[in-house]
Amino acid sequence: MNKVELAEALQGKRRWTKFAAELEKAMREYRLDGITIVIRQLTAKEMDADDDRQVLSFHHERQQFDFAIGPNEGPPAAWTVADKIDHFLNPQ
Repeated sequence: MNKVELAEALQGKRRWTKFAAELEKAMREYRLDGITIVIRQLTAKEMDADDDRQVLSFHHERQQFDFAIGPNEGPPAAWTVADKIDHFLNPQ
């Protein structure tokens, strides 16, 4: 079973709640299981360090992915995040 969590700053925001549900569905379609993803906003340091508006990172010690997006960005298509996770876990 997968778990998608919204960081506090995104909780209660309809578009992010919808994105979290879509991401859970996309992860099932990719047959990903036992994965925890926390969706959060990029920190100021992350925004200064890179031009990317999205960051997907894996924290081995917590066995958790973080998907961070710029504060002025909307959610991407959920399947694109599931696809990135699948490629990370199942490189070919």
